[in-house]
Amino acid sequence: MVSWRSLLAVLPLIGAAYAQTSQVCDTSLNMCFENYDEPLNGAKIGFLFPSCNTANEFIGQWTVPISAKWYGLTLGPGMNRNLLVVAWPNGNTIVHSLRVSENYAYPPVTTGPTITTISSSVTATQWKWTFRCQGCTSWNFQSTPGAIVQDGISVFGWAYSSNAVANPASASSTFTQHTSFNLWGHNIANAHSSSYPYTSN
Repeated sequence: MVSWRSLLAVLPLIGAAYAQTSQVCDTSLNMCFENYDEPLNGAKIGFLFPSCNTANEFIGQWTVPISAKWYGLTLGPGMNRNLLVVAWPNGNTIVHSLRVSENYAYPPVTTGPTITTISSSVTATQWKWTFRCQGCTSWNFQSTPGAIVQDGISVFGWAYSSNAVANPASASSTFTQHTSFNLWGHNIANAHSSSYPYTSN
């Protein structure tokens, strides 16, 4: 089992983590995302930002194989003291929560930012979740500030687990350590759109 502390060991490799991203449009939502294809498990992670480079929110879209009993995203270059988004299927719906980890330990639920589900689906092969994340582009935990780089390459991390959470119906459920993880650099400069469907502060 991979330790929560394992992310610490890969931080020096961030410079080599830049990945190719490309625009993918969801015609059912009339939204286009700057998309990353996660190569190990086949997940797809997309971002859509307002047109300015100082937005306090974004729209995210995940398409995740059904084998993922939970999937997570760190919005900064590593797990520790960065905002974490975690989600999992519960029947035909997606349950989500915001977390923060201190000292590479289990990440409890945190408050402040707001996530709103725009659409979701669960099939026999995958689950898909599109969400609005308000107040999610900058944070400060234990006097350690962090932020998404909106005018260039921003480093994120994904986490995959094949082990189900303890209580899938609860957003505050506990869960075991991830089965696999990695970091990548995402071209957020290409994720901005004047067609962003919400008014951003």
